Amino acid sequence: MYDFVVGEYYIDTDPGVGNGTPIAVTPGSNLVDMAFPVDLSGAAHGFHRLVVRFRNAAGRWSLSNDFYFIKGGLPVLSPAPSAVLAAEYFIDQDPGFGQATPVVITSGADIAGLLFGVNLTGLTDGLHTLQVRSRDNRGSWSHTVNYMFLKGSLPVLNAGIPNLQTLEYFIDTDPGFGNGAGIALSANTEDVAFGIDLTGLTDGLHTLQVRSRNDSGDWSHTGSYVFLKGSLPASVDNLPNVQKLEYFIDADPGIGNGTSIALPTGSEAPDFAFTVDISALSKGTHHLRIRVFDADGNVSLTQDRYFIKVNPVFLPTTNISALEYYFNTDPGIGNGTLVTLPAGIQISNYPLVIDLTALPFNTFHTLYIRSKDVDGQWSLLAYKTFYKHPLVPNPYGGAIVRLEYYFDTDPGFGQAIEVPVTAAPELDQVTFPVDIGSLANGLHQLHLRSKDSWAGGRYPIRSFL
Repeated sequence: MYDFVVGEYYIDTDPGVGNGTPIAVTPGSNLVDMAFPVDLSGAAHGFHRLVVRFRNAAGRWSLSNDFYFIKGGLPVLSPAPSAVLAAEYFIDQDPGFGQATPVVITSGADIAGLLFGVNLTGLTDGLHTLQVRSRDNRGSWSHTVNYMFLKGSLPVLNAGIPNLQTLEYFIDTDPGFGNGAGIALSANTEDVAFGIDLTGLTDGLHTLQVRSRNDSGDWSHTGSYVFLKGSLPASVDNLPNVQKLEYFIDADPGIGNGTSIALPTGSEAPDFAFTVDISALSKGTHHLRIRVFDADGNVSLTQDRYFIKVNPVFLPTTNISALEYYFNTDPGIGNGTLVTLPAGIQISNYPLVIDLTALPFNTFHTLYIRSKDVDGQWSLLAYKTFYKHPLVPNPYGGAIVRLEYYFDTDPGFGQAIEVPVTAAPELDQVTFPVDIGSLANGLHQLHLRSKDSWAGGRYPIRSFL
């Protein structure tokens, strides 16, 4: 790599490469936190663009870096500071300077932390704007400061407010108001505990819905609570021990066909640690799946954990001592998630496992990575944008046999652009090119859907901007 030896800048209009204002540069391959003076004498007051670029010893120029700024003239301060003599406020409509409601103050150079009462008599309920300003001993008024607030009338509590009379619940399907399972309430009930009859309910995911009615016959909104019903064994005294676990990455090879890990005898495996081989994985997003088996051969539900494998692209060197990464917002150099590296390691192909568990689904994220050498110098950032979304199991059975996409307007099922796929129950980590050559510049929406081999086919759709 060649050292940077020459720098230049210009404001607003590019005079041509090599014709900008020179910047004194100490030759080096990494120019970080470089400070230099900029001559603004010829720039008018207002909005401007400062552009900086550098040339290395091979005569090649860097990309231009833009920095926007405003040039403004500072007021000439008089020898003696002014004192605030008066303040006033008004709500919504400005009556004019000096015509608003006065605020009693103690004159001084600073009235920060001033507290005063605001008369809301006659003001209608709703959203309003309180505006405050002050005047100094020269007769100059300050800027007007705005505060949005909401005025609402509290109800008058009296014996006429109806009490709650009854409560009812139902599971999954609404039988209609008054037809749920009823629970009698006492007057002024706040915290209600009640039992729910789950007899006859199948194991699986269900929704409990609850609502109440007062003495006047008015019903509340219906509150919903999702829960999972599962059947416990008849006895928990002689449950078989967990014997082994298995894991796999991305595609399920079938129960019993994952990578097997033996567990210590009698282990309950809540904090069991083991090593996962990711050497053969491609760069990108993956999910690790784990399940356990007991001594009777029963298998648990499969647990998922998302992660990203990244091979950071840096210049090969043995002087890198650490990496750090973060998502979306920079916490500051040295404040990301730290990855300590073995001494003397080459990091050009160093595998890095990154935990995505805490990131929300159904949105785009950006992963940033930077490295630090033994001298404490940090590299530039490497980054990758990705979209995290939950995997949706195929509820109808059968294999996925077709994948297709279209932009903006749906041409009809089976009429979109087909993506070649190999039929499988699930399609994980499908990568394919998207042809945007015919699209106009601007915002578009990409729609993606798949078809299974079940009778008639199903086309769940996922859309992206």
